[in-house]
Amino acid sequence: MLPKRTLQQLIEHAREKNDRAARALGATNSREREEHGKLDLLVNYRDECLARLVSSAREGMDRDTWLSYQRFVVKLDAAIEQQREQVALSRTLAEQSRSEWRAANGRLRSFDTLESRRVKAEAAAARRGEQRAQDEFASRKPSAGPGIRG
Repeated sequence: MLPKRTLQQLIEHAREKNDRAARALGATNSREREEHGKLDLLVNYRDECLARLVSSAREGMDRDTWLSYQRFVVKLDAAIEQQREQVALSRTLAEQSRSEWRAANGRLRSFDTLESRRVKAEAAAARRGEQRAQDEFASRKPSAGPGIRG
């Protein structure tokens, strides 16, 4: 079993690594939500633009306005596609962070288990030592034999 000081150092290092991994996971999860929110905004904006286009087309519009709307929608589609790529990238990074946190957390739990076992082993050794001392004390005690009367 590892010495107490070494195990404590390993636990402290594992805790720091686990904390860093947890912070990184929080940041990547936040980034993923943010990127997904941007995508939702773009998609909703595109839907609104198309609704306005349809409404304007019903009322009648000239060719230049129609082409302008069309170019704008194409640009929105490109921006939506680019944002989908950002969402996918942020999701991948969040999954990696989640894996790193799970690994760091697993190591920390393993060291905590080792520490718990070490504490139990020390307590058991202390109990055995106390029992040995009590047994020794009891065996040294003079016994009042049958021939001794007071």
